[in-house]
Amino acid sequence: MSDAPASTAAPGTVHVPEVTLGLSADAEQFARGVADDFGDLLASLSGYAELALECTNDPHMRTVALVRLRELSARGLALTQQLRTYARRDPPVLRVIDANEMMDAALAATTDARSADIDLDLRCNVAPAVVRGDAAMLQQVVTALITNAHEAMPAGGTLTAATNLVEMPHDAARTIIVPAGLYIVLTIADTGVGMSAETTSRMFEPFFTTGPRRTHGAGMSLATVAAITAQHGWVIGVESKVEVGTAISLYMPLAAEAVSFVPGLDDQSSRDTMPSRSA
Repeated sequence: MSDAPASTAAPGTVHVPEVTLGLSADAEQFARGVADDFGDLLASLSGYAELALECTNDPHMRTVALVRLRELSARGLALTQQLRTYARRDPPVLRVIDANEMMDAALAATTDARSADIDLDLRCNVAPAVVRGDAAMLQQVVTALITNAHEAMPAGGTLTAATNLVEMPHDAARTIIVPAGLYIVLTIADTGVGMSAETTSRMFEPFFTTGPRRTHGAGMSLATVAAITAQHGWVIGVESKVEVGTAISLYMPLAAEAVSFVPGLDDQSSRDTMPSRSA
């Protein structure tokens, strides 16, 4: 027996019940973020396409517009890949990889005009930095961290990219809870705007914002970082202070195969060379 109220519609009409979407706050934020990102992207693509069409007699401006169209297309493809990674959670293809090589590849992929006012401090304190993981996914993680470090330094600064061999637990990482053992710690640090404790606690949420402007780590990039990290069983550590900067560290177990790869393994464990932004 139905509890629905009796219909008051006229004979021959179709009653369409009122539908409440009832999106959760998280789902609403996610949907709005996707719409905003793709809306901005499509608006930019349309603008530069119009410019390219109008500049038939100005080869230089036409080239500028076409180059920008290519960059925006790459951005759209990257965002699509991030969404797929976050939604599908495809299992990683695990193999022995060198985190230093992934870091070098990510740095090369993110070298652009923004680097003019940013100094790079590269510290490969263990070589090779052997871990088990999906090479493409690790490069995606490091690229996202480097890009976010760039964006946190609009006025320039120093970007530090480092790998260390660390025996856990140790005093320098009291807040990191991982099983005891040797870890490759890959750190990307910046001397940028930094984040408050509240922002830091939410930085891995998809499309998290604190207002009209996106914050450090906004969009899908850091949400994808968190998803990939969880898939691998790695751990992320974050240190940040407003107007000082941010250091994000990825703790990855040293691969068992490292014994044959890393000479003098016992002498390389580090306790004092990891970049920090807690000062």
